[in-house]
Amino acid sequence: MKVIVLSGKRYAGKDALAAIIQQQYPEWVITPIAQACKAEYAETSGADLDRLMNDQAYKELHRKGIIQVADDRRKEDPEYWIRLTLLRHQDCPGVIISDMRFMAEYDYIRAHYPEALFVRVVAEDETRAARGWKYDPVIDDSLAETCFDKWR
Repeated sequence: MKVIVLSGKRYAGKDALAAIIQQQYPEWVITPIAQACKAEYAETSGADLDRLMNDQAYKELHRKGIIQVADDRRKEDPEYWIRLTLLRHQDCPGVIISDMRFMAEYDYIRAHYPEALFVRVVAEDETRAARGWKYDPVIDDSLAETCFDKWR
């Protein structure tokens, strides 16, 4: 399986780039690591999974809870989410991971998929704001948003 991995801040354009890549490789699957996190959060909180996946405003209302569920699992096993994400798509010819956020995810992919391509998606704050981003120090200053800030 071939792997392309995107990282970047909220509203940087990771999903848009993933869609463009998939147009070139239609048999590949776009799979955000957060999809598994959102599914577990929806199961435990009663939130609507479809809306978490497809409704940006709804997702933002639940972002802190999703992050808490993800962090709790990550404390138990730093590779839990990335391993689960890739195992779910092991029969695909290619996977586009649209939201790598942590060094353990990078390390896991590099160790198991040494030919993986890593891309950092960058957008200025003004561009992100035009797309709906609003600064929230709890979210935007967290490790999930800052881990790869030096990658440019």
